[in-house]
Amino acid sequence: MRANLRVNDLDHAFELFQHAIDSHCFNMAFIRVDPLLDSVRHDSRYADLLTRMHQQTDRVLEIAK
Repeated sequence: MRANLRVNDLDHAFELFQHAIDSHCFNMAFIRVDPLLDSVRHDSRYADLLTRMHQQTDRVLEIAK
């Protein structure tokens, strides 16, 4: 994913982000603070990505009850 960010391939990077969310990749917990991701935070898809992450977390927590 970081290679995609370095070459400015944001479309592919966001596809990989979604795959990471779907795979419950624990590294996604650092998406808000990882300085290597500064370049994607201006993209409108970043806010959508965070929303999807929170929705998925809410579903998991609901199942765990």
